Amino acid sequence: MHGEERARGAQPRDRSGRFNGFRVNLNQVPRLPILPARWTLDDPRGRTYFVFWTDPIKLARALFMASSDDGNAVVLSTPYILRRRIALERRYQWGGRVLFYVCAGCNRPRRYLYPWEMIDGRLVHDLSLRCAQCARLRYPCQGGRGPGTTVEPWASSRPSVEPWEPRAVSDPRMIASEFPSSLSILSE
Repeated sequence: MHGEERARGAQPRDRSGRFNGFRVNLNQVPRLPILPARWTLDDPRGRTYFVFWTDPIKLARALFMASSDDGNAVVLSTPYILRRRIALERRYQWGGRVLFYVCAGCNRPRRYLYPWEMIDGRLVHDLSLRCAQCARLRYPCQGGRGPGTTVEPWASSRPSVEPWEPRAVSDPRMIASEFPSSLSILSE
């Protein structure tokens, strides 16, 4: 039965049933919040948005986000990779309509998707964005006792880190002076 569970993609467990695998600090992995999708859909000009993540000195990751023709999805692309359609779902919550991405892995509505996936203990970039669960991403404090982690996340000795959120602009030329060498591919 143990081998059968592992074949279905179950997470590795120790003898007490706790997760026993590689963990990453989920806040240090780029995540795509729903706001750039809302801006893209609400833009009366219908412009494609340039969504990008930065580290302290350079442009770390970037993609283009455009509204689909029917307005029920956004289309993501990069200069090197084909386009991907990410479905959107609108739900009535908290007294209004709330927009969510639909995860390609589990088809559930999500506020955030991740362009990285954990494969064989390594983070691998993937344009098929998934939720944290489907991408096999975990907080370091989830499910075990490792260096600097405890079962109680509030008792951890590690400092909290702000999530790695992107910035978005409707025209990449707006940030050309900030990242002159990183944006050279857009001028080709």
